[in-house]
Amino acid sequence: MIFLAFLIVFSRVINSLLGTFVGALGSSLYNHKVGLVFLAILGLFLTGIHQWHKLSHVPWYYSLGGVMGACFVTLSSFLIPKIGAYRSIILIIAGQMVGSV
Repeated sequence: MIFLAFLIVFSRVINSLLGTFVGALGSSLYNHKVGLVFLAILGLFLTGIHQWHKLSHVPWYYSLGGVMGACFVTLSSFLIPKIGAYRSIILIIAGQMVGSV
């Protein structure tokens, strides 16, 4: 789990650095484009293409997780250069604790 936490912090910092070149929205779009390609290749190898038909039966509101994730990545890319990685992570953890109640 510590490794996963490291990945979250490290990816936010990388995306914020990318955001200084292409803006927060551009950074988020690039992040999700690369993630889509990576997950498509990974999914193809792990499940095979025959499992992908199940995606057409997913209720629409399950897509809200993707919208929330995109908002998180975009806002992180925007805020980390302004308030720093340390403060960002503290606020993210605080928000997770409040949200879990």
